[in-house]
Order: sequence, then structure tokens, then C-alpha cells
Amino acid sequence: MATGEYANKIGPSITPIYVGPYDLPSGQFGELTLSRSSENLGFDPDYGSPYTDQFIASLERELRQGLGAQLNYVYKRGRKFAGWQDITGQYARVPYVDDLGSNPTGRTLQLYQLQSDPEQRQFRITNPPDFNSDVHAVSFGLFKRMTGKWQMTASATWMRATGSLQEGQGAAGEAGTGVGIIQRGGVQFRQFGQDPNNYVNVDGRLKSDVTWQFKVQTTYQLPAGFLVSANFSSRDGAHLVRRTRALKDITLVPENRPILLQPRGENGRLDDVVILDARLQKDFRLGGKVHLAVFADALNLLNGDTTQGVVTSLVESSSYLYPLEPLTPRRFMLGAKVKF
Repeated sequence: MATGEYANKIGPSITPIYVGPYDLPSGQFGELTLSRSSENLGFDPDYGSPYTDQFIASLERELRQGLGAQLNYVYKRGRKFAGWQDITGQYARVPYVDDLGSNPTGRTLQLYQLQSDPEQRQFRITNPPDFNSDVHAVSFGLFKRMTGKWQMTASATWMRATGSLQEGQGAAGEAGTGVGIIQRGGVQFRQFGQDPNNYVNVDGRLKSDVTWQFKVQTTYQLPAGFLVSANFSSRDGAHLVRRTRALKDITLVPENRPILLQPRGENGRLDDVVILDARLQKDFRLGGKVHLAVFADALNLLNGDTTQGVVTSLVESSSYLYPLEPLTPRRFMLGAKVKF
């Protein structure tokens, strides 16, 4: 059993948390509702450990002396991911037409409206049905060992990652906005599923779904003991998502967590992330087996300024999809190392 699923979630030390409106002018809270405490959190006795299976097929071939190629296929499936479930709350399905923000779809979503006392809810960690993931990836690589004063490693990877995922809670940055490429599968420190509307539109592309990624690393030996190397990488940007917190009057869920208006993969991506780094190095022999290497690094040599996230993915916000986390600008570094 993955005990990490219980981190900061279950136990007598859990501090009761209340939710409710806050009036800025007066600095006073309105009527508060108990959201969760040690009294309403538990786990399903039939809970099963999440697991993954991975299958790899690989073909390698020497094309000529010093040059080889490799073709890989990877299939990875995850099953029985963990999520919360409200086992006592009474909900009714209510239709909602997506008409919020820019580019609304006009689709009808079936939301869950809480009909019972929110303080009587009981939450359990369980294995929601069909809460799975499937990843298919194909990569092709070329590898040239150091001959004729140069070497190279190059690869191209195609990937399709689909399934269910857990969205952030609405704060800025990758964890909160759901815009990024880091995929998590656990419920540590999160309440995903305590509101059944968390599962609306949850099936789609995963955050880690980077369709194309290219990498090239090469080194060339110059005269007079100089060595020059470069590292180039390019990948698709993260998927954009549309979410909202403007439906509390419909769902009547006091926590008012974000709801996905569309499955991930329908709203385009951020721009591709392209990075080129280079190094010039000179080796000096100091005597015996002692060597000194002096080098100069140029990082982000193309000075790309692609952003890798957004301030928020909430369509009702004035900062909706506002760019965040640009690449660090071009910079140069000098260094030295001693080998003995």
C-alpha cells in the first residue's frame, strides 16, 4: 500500500478546516462551514495500491563503424490511481452550458449539485473507477562515438499520454493552474475528489503529454587542446486548459474548487521550448595524472524567452493564461576543474 497517499491527510493531528466568505472592508468572516477534520476523513477498506506496468521493445543496429541507431517503443499503463470520494453527501446532476470566458464551447456539462448538509459529508481515499493512464512512446536515436575528432548523440521522441489526472487547486504556477508537464498521480497534500465535480472532464491528455521532443548533443575536438560541445533540445509546450470557480451557485459545494470546462488537449499548447547550450573547454596537463580544465559555458545561447506556465487557467480571471515562468535569459559562465 502506498502510505504516502495518507501524508498530511488522515490522522488525529489533522486540524479542522472551515470555509466561508470573507469581507475585506470589515475584515470579518461570514458563516463558516466545516470542510474537513479528523472526524470526516478516512480510507476505503477495499482500497488497492496503485500500480504501473511497463513494456519496452527495442531494436539496435550498427549502421557503420562508430555509428549506431536505436528504435524503442514503450507502453506504460497506470491503474487504480487514488482519489477522494464523498460517501455520504447527496448530489443531483444538473446541466450547465459552457458560456464562460473567451472561446466558450457551448457544450452542456453535467455537474453535481450538493443537496445535503455539507458538514455531514464523509470523505474516503479510494480507487475511483476508470482512474487510469496510458502512455505510448516511440523514440529513434543515432549514436556516434568519438572518432574523427567528434561524437554525437541525437534522438527524436513521439509520445501520446492519455487518461485521468489530478488538477491543481487554482493557485499560480504549474501545481495550481494545471498548465505544465510535470505529472503527479498521488493525493498527497491534496483534496482531489472530495468534490465530485473534480472528475468532470478529467479524462483527456495528461500533463506529461509532450508529443514531440528532439535532442542533440555533440562534441568536437579543436586544435591546441580545445574542445567545443553543444546541447540542443526542443519540445512541445504544455497543454492549456480552461477552468472555472464561478459555478458555486450551481454546485453549492462550499470549497468551490476549480472545474475543468474542457478535457485537456482541446485548447492548444504553449509555444515550443527550444534551448541551445554550448561549451568551449581547454585542458592543461599540470604533471603526472593531474589535469586542469578551464571552460566557458553559454547557456540559452539563442536567448529564447518562451514561457512555460500561466498565472491562472481560471477563465473568469483578468490574468487568464497570462504568461509565467519564462526561460532564464542568455548567460555566460566561466569555470575550472581539476582531475587527478
